[in-house]
Amino acid sequence: MHSDSALENHIGTFHAGAIYTLAESASGLCLQQTFPKLADKTLGMLRESSVKYKHPAHGTIYAQALLAEDEKQRFLSRLQRKRRATLPIEVTLYNEAKEVVMTGGFVWYVQMLKLQSA
Repeated sequence: MHSDSALENHIGTFHAGAIYTLAESASGLCLQQTFPKLADKTLGMLRESSVKYKHPAHGTIYAQALLAEDEKQRFLSRLQRKRRATLPIEVTLYNEAKEVVMTGGFVWYVQMLKLQSA
């Protein structure tokens, strides 16, 4: 995300809401890219999140979303058994100097859609 006056707060750095939106979007993209075959078979919704702002953000910031391998397997297993499951995704935002701007945990709730009969 690049600086834009519409995204800045009263002190000229990125507004916390803009930073949060980037992190939440990165977690959703991670979910989508990790499980592309589930996209048209499931409904995913953010269930909860927890973030910590660590450094004022300006210039360009980058998001990195991580999903633990054991969480992937646990999620798929539960989704198959229960037709619903949660999945925690960790996100870190960095500025151009590679300083951590924000860290966050985003828990997604995913539910299988009901099959439509023809």
